[in-house]
Amino acid sequence: MHDAGRGAAASAVRAPGPETRKAYLDYIHRFRGFSILCIVLYHAGRTYMLRGLVPPAAPDYAGLVVLDVVFHGATIFFTLISGVLYARLFAPLPYRTFLRQRVGRLVPPYVFVSVVLTGGGWIADRLRSGTWRPPGDMARELAVNLATGEAWYTLWYVPLILAFYVLSPLLLDLVRRAGNLVLVTLVALPLVFSRTGTELSVPIFFYFLGPYVLGLWIGADLEGQIGRVRDARTWLLACTGIATVALVVVHLDGIDHLGPVSIREALFYVQKVSAGCLVLQAFHADRAPNRFAAALLDRAGATAFGLYFLHAPIERGFVALLRMGLRPEPGALSDPLAIALVFGLSLVACWAVIGVSRRLLGGFSRYLIGA
Repeated sequence: MHDAGRGAAASAVRAPGPETRKAYLDYIHRFRGFSILCIVLYHAGRTYMLRGLVPPAAPDYAGLVVLDVVFHGATIFFTLISGVLYARLFAPLPYRTFLRQRVGRLVPPYVFVSVVLTGGGWIADRLRSGTWRPPGDMARELAVNLATGEAWYTLWYVPLILAFYVLSPLLLDLVRRAGNLVLVTLVALPLVFSRTGTELSVPIFFYFLGPYVLGLWIGADLEGQIGRVRDARTWLLACTGIATVALVVVHLDGIDHLGPVSIREALFYVQKVSAGCLVLQAFHADRAPNRFAAALLDRAGATAFGLYFLHAPIERGFVALLRMGLRPEPGALSDPLAIALVFGLSLVACWAVIGVSRRLLGGFSRYLIGA
């Protein structure tokens, strides 16, 4: 979830090789836009199916299975992009400068949004119970939320990516110096360390370390590795397809854990890493999206950070309104229409908030909502 400054990005892109700033924007930027749109759409769908439908969708409900199989794990795209961008753009910077930039862009909005959402929970508790919670309980809850991202189910990613930023020079040096066996071992860690939902843990660290290291490897020789991806498209398509079919089977049969390992999360990793490499190569090859698609991807990429912070609470609000007004029941036609409505309204609302914040606060807006 990088959001590099335009000037810094331009100079950094030119330093390692012949690519121009435009090339960076045309494929990395749009890949980031594609990634955040996948995440926003996925959360719109799950929020609608689990909080909007009456009754809520069961785990084996066909619509929920399709949504999970196609979109779950799209955060892996973000992690892959972050690794690519560190190796390609930020590695030449002094370590302290890099960390100061990343912490300055991530931590202030993360703290602000966490405080607002945590405080909103306290107010909701007060309205329900008629009394405030003990100050000590509130202080402990806020401290935990700030440390772990538990103020909302999307915020866990911020402490995680900050940890990767801290380790980036060491990891990049390891990628450059270590042999193929070490690299393959690191990239394969998500096959044995499973994602633990939205809860920070040792396994989730190693799960996302895999795509971050892969991103570092790609970014260290961006043109060369994209060429290798192009040559391996058939194999990557096969991996994506096989993993997708396997995910449908394990979802419908209720299969997940084999001991401590989640078969589903391992398959999601294979699927999303393979698909992510293909999408990156496709944008790089300029298999031109039409004008509307390009504009949408560019706008999403430019506001990805703000969209990530804002979208989930806004989606929940729209879904609550739908549930109160329509009490929707599951339906093969109505579900996609309702999800598209929540997705579209949420995007527009997020962009409206970002636009108003920028107009009122100027550059300070990024310290509150990340854009």
